[in-house]
Formats: sequence, structure tokens, C-alpha cells
Amino acid sequence: MRKTLVLFILLGLTESVPQVAFPEEPGGASNLDALLDEALRVNPRIAEARAMWGASEASVPSAGALDDPMLELMLDDKPVSGGGRGRRVISATQSIPFPGKRGLMTEEAYGEAEASREMARDVIRSVVTQVKVAYYELFMLESQVATLYGSRDALKDAIVATRARYEAGQTGQQDLLLIRVEASEIDAEIRLFEAQIEAARARLNLTIGRVGDAPLGRAWVESLSPFDTSLDELVTNARTSRPSVLAKEREVDAATAALKFARVNYRPDFSVSAGYMQMPDDVDEWKASVGVTLPLWKGRKQNALARAAGSRLEAARQGLDQERNLTGISVEEQYANVTSKRAVTLQYRQEIIPLAELAYRSARANYLSGQVTFLVLLESVRKNIELKKTYYEFFANSEIDLAMLEEAVGQDLGAIRLDTDAALETLREETHR
Repeated sequence: MRKTLVLFILLGLTESVPQVAFPEEPGGASNLDALLDEALRVNPRIAEARAMWGASEASVPSAGALDDPMLELMLDDKPVSGGGRGRRVISATQSIPFPGKRGLMTEEAYGEAEASREMARDVIRSVVTQVKVAYYELFMLESQVATLYGSRDALKDAIVATRARYEAGQTGQQDLLLIRVEASEIDAEIRLFEAQIEAARARLNLTIGRVGDAPLGRAWVESLSPFDTSLDELVTNARTSRPSVLAKEREVDAATAALKFARVNYRPDFSVSAGYMQMPDDVDEWKASVGVTLPLWKGRKQNALARAAGSRLEAARQGLDQERNLTGISVEEQYANVTSKRAVTLQYRQEIIPLAELAYRSARANYLSGQVTFLVLLESVRKNIELKKTYYEFFANSEIDLAMLEEAVGQDLGAIRLDTDAALETLREETHR
């Protein structure tokens, strides 16, 4: 009787741990596509980049525009005292740059605007990557804690096996106590994971552009994203489609136009003036004049500006070369991460996890027949839990590395396809309304 009472108390403590319903199916899950679309609309970094592009684009027409003409009213030959009426002169003056200067100034401004546009696209890529990373990290944590909740089934199965041996007098109370300790350790780990999940949810919301405690469903990824692109193809694509590379190319274009302008800046600009003179004591007169600038200080002014523009162009070219090199390195690094972790993920799913399940069932059968100790059975339970947690870690990290590879290349590679150019144009149209 006493033995049965002890068994009831110990098993009751173990099985009375609160159970939390944690969904194993994507019901109520947050859709990553929808979250990305929302981020494109509300993320403040994207809004800032869009505004910077809008400012650069708006400056293009003014870059090559003529200066405003000057209207002048002058009283001439007016006596300080006496009754003389003097002349009144109304004139207008327009400055005109040397032919070709305005086109070069427009070309430089256009290159800077295009660079700003590519930088805005680069910001969009960066935000998309951050949202995906935050989403997959949340998926990993929620899947791992779901594994911990699922481990209760294994513990209950171990309890059944231990109960059978205990009632048969083949094991002692220490095995039941070890089960209780294991359950308590899982409880503690679940609490830690739940705190991390709350932080991950807030991080995902803030990355999107929401408030941290906005409602958010469970992150769900059904399978690994499809991916079968070769490294050579990715490197080639990165050199032609990555926004940061294209931005550097546009900066080179702008610097080239600035250098061309600096080299012709010494050429004289003109001014044209026309006026009408009212002559109180004589016939009214017209007047006209043409002026021209003299580059007397060319050595200290225009030549210095040309040298500065040359240095700017050289810096832009070096920046472009560096960006291309860094892009190639980043693509190769992320490609290696993606391919290796995807292979490990598949190995866990197809080989390691099934073998661990077989090992557990074998340990349970051997424990019931008295061929192994309870610690062997408990270790197989623990191993199953850790392997499943590790599987979700590799799964999530392989998706994270793919997202980072997409940013390095500058284009979508997985199942999710975003038209960032259309999003950017839509945002600009909304801004101009």
C-alpha cells in the first residue's frame, strides 16, 4: 500500500505540470509575405530613403536651369536739389552659362539622383532581410519550445515504462525522481524560451515598423525555400543587380560629369541686358549690353576645382571597385553558408532524427526487459529533444543565410518574390500626391 501511495504521489507531481496548447499546424500563423508588404509601406528607414531619393530627383531640373533674371529700376541724373526730373531706367539682365555647362550640371544631378534611387533600393533590400531574419528567428524559438512541449509525450511514455518496472519491483524510486527532475528542467527551459519569444516578437514588430506589442501570429515555415542557383551565376547577377553596386556606378557617372564641367568651367559665361530709359527733357531711349566673365583667377579657382573633381572621380571609381569586391566575397560566403546548412538540415530531417527515434524506442524496449538502466532511457529522451531543437536551429539559420544571400545578390532567390522597384515607385507616387 505504501509503495503504491509513493508511486501515485510521484507520478502525480510529474503529470500535473500545466500543459500549454501550442499549435503544430500553421493555423493563426503570421504570413511572411504579408509582413514584408507591410514593411515596404510603413518602415521608417524605407520612408527616409524614399524621401532622400525624392529630394535628389526634384533637384535635377533646377541643376541646369538658368539663373533668375534681374529686373532693375534706376533713377539717373537726378539733382540733389532743384527742379530737375532726371531719367528713369528700367532694365533686365540675364546671365547665360557657356554652351554645354548646363547640360553637364544636369547630367551630374541626374547621376546623383539615380545613385540616391539605388541607395533607396538597397535600404529596401536591407529591411526585407531584417524582417526575414527576425521572422525566422521567431520561427526557430517557437518551434524549439513546441519541441519541449512535445517532449512531454516522451516523458509520459517513460513514466509508463518506469511504472511497469516499479510495480514489478525491478526499479526503485530514484527513477521516478529523475523523471520529476527532468520535467522540472524542461519547465525552466520553456520559461526561458517564452521570454525569448516575447522579445523576438517585439523585435519583428519593430523591424516591420509597428509598435513592439502589436498582435502577431505564430511564425510558420512549412519547408525549406527552393534554391538551385550556381555560385557563378549569383556572382554575375550580383555585379549587375545589387543596388549598392549600381549606386556606386551612378556615383561614378555623376563624378565624371562633374569633372567634365570643371574642365570647361573656365570658359566665359555671358550676361545680356536690355533696358528702357525715360528722358524727361528728350526722346526716350533703349539700351542693350552684353557682358562676359574673364577667368583671371583660373589657376587658383577653376584649376583647383578641376583637381578636386578629378579626386572625387578617382574616389568614386575606387569605391565601385571595392563594392564589387566586397559583393563577390559576401556572395561566396553566404552561398557556402546556405548550401552547407541546407545539407545539414536535410540530413537531420532524413537521417539523424529518424535514427534518434529508433534509438529511443530501442532504449525503451531494452529498459523494459532489464537490459539497460533507466539513465540510458532518459538519455535517449534528452537526445531526441536536443536533436530536434538543433534541427530547427539549422532550418532557421539556412533560411536566414538565404535571406542574406538575397541581399548580397540584390534579388529574390527563394519562394517569396518582391517587386521592390514597383514598391519604390508606388511610394514615390504617394509622396507626390
